[in-house]
Formats: sequence, C-alpha cells, structure tokens
Amino acid sequence: MELLCAERVSPGSEGAPRAPAPRAAQPDPVLLRRRVLDNLLRTEERYAVTANYFGTVQTEISPHMRRLVAEWMLESWELLVLSKLKWDVAGVTAHDFLPLLLSRLPLRGLVNTEMVQRHAQTFIALAARDYQFTLYSASTLAACSIAAALRGLTLDGHLARLQELTRTDLDCLQTCLEQIEEMVDNMIEERAIAVPNGQNREAAGWTPPPSQDKAHSNAATPTDVRDVHF
Repeated sequence: MELLCAERVSPGSEGAPRAPAPRAAQPDPVLLRRRVLDNLLRTEERYAVTANYFGTVQTEISPHMRRLVAEWMLESWELLVLSKLKWDVAGVTAHDFLPLLLSRLPLRGLVNTEMVQRHAQTFIALAARDYQFTLYSASTLAACSIAAALRGLTLDGHLARLQELTRTDLDCLQTCLEQIEEMVDNMIEERAIAVPNGQNREAAGWTPPPSQDKAHSNAATPTDVRDVHF
C-alpha cells in the first residue's frame, strides 16, 4: 500500500490555496518560573570547568590554539562536537539563563528586551572563543552578558539584581563584565585594522550600518554591538 503523496501545487497556478503563514510558538510562562532557574543553577555545576587544563592536562597547547579550534568548531564541525559530547546536548549553557534573568529585571518601558537578548547572545557567542570565560559558570556569563548589553545601550547594568538572582559574588560579576567589554573593544579595534577606512572598505564588501532611531543613537560604550560588522 503506497502512502506517499507526490502531489504538488504550483504557487503561481490560479485557484491554488495559499500556504498559511508560519506561526512561532508563544513563550511558555511555566518555563520562566523560579523553579526552572533554581534547577539550572544546580545543574550547571556538572558542566563547569574546575581547573586550568592548559597547565595540568594539555600542556602542549595554548589559549591561542584553543581560540582557533573554537572558531573552526563554530563553522562546520557540529557532528564532530556532538560525537565528542556523546550526544549529550542537555548541558546547561549561558543561553538557557537569558530569558529567565531578563524576565526578572525591571526593564519594561525602558528598553526593547528582545534587543538586549540579541546583544547578550552575541556576547556569549564571542566569549565561546576566549579561554578566560571557560572558568565562569553559565549563569555568571549570562548575567554579565545582559549587564554588558544594557550598558551598551546606556542603561544601568542591574548587577545587584543579577547577583541576587544568580547567587554569584558581585566582584566576580564585575570582573566578568569588564572582560566582556574589553573583549568587544579589542574585536572592534581588530576589525578596524582589518578593514580600514576608505575605498578598501568598499572593496572588502563592507556596507554601512543601517540608520538607527534616535532613541538608541547615544550608545557609545564598547559593548555597543551595532558598531561591529559581522
């Protein structure tokens, strides 16, 4: 018995029904409860880096080599990564904490939280290349990425509230935040050197950033990712 349907409807044919627009799933408020945040905080300890393995395990490599490997992994190595992890993809990452932390910050009416989340996701992705961030817990990296995104939009980073939510030492959060800002600042400088001003920028395929609305035209800290052209 053949159950395969090979029928096709040409989108240009007359009378052909239009496909319904895709609908995104609505956020589930149950997943934003405090219990979920507490479970993530407990689980992240299983996946935390507890020692400097450059000095104890892999003494033949350096942090610079790790950065190159991380960049390779981000390009086309998904299956290799999954096989090395034995397909354990349930590990807690910094991305898991973003909606839980953002929903508990007093940001309504002050800033577009979706923009803050996108900026924080960018910082987390950039931090994945840098060894110095492997020693921070996922919740710490998420909290500091949010704080950096807020400061990049000239808003208070809410470190005190983030410290309360993640139960992380405030000095640790401050140090991580400064390292994120330094990382982004260095990346902007490297990008400026690689693609200088003038005709070379046009030849390299650089296009000017789109115009920004006036509400966010004053962001000038290193964490303003609108100055970074990926």
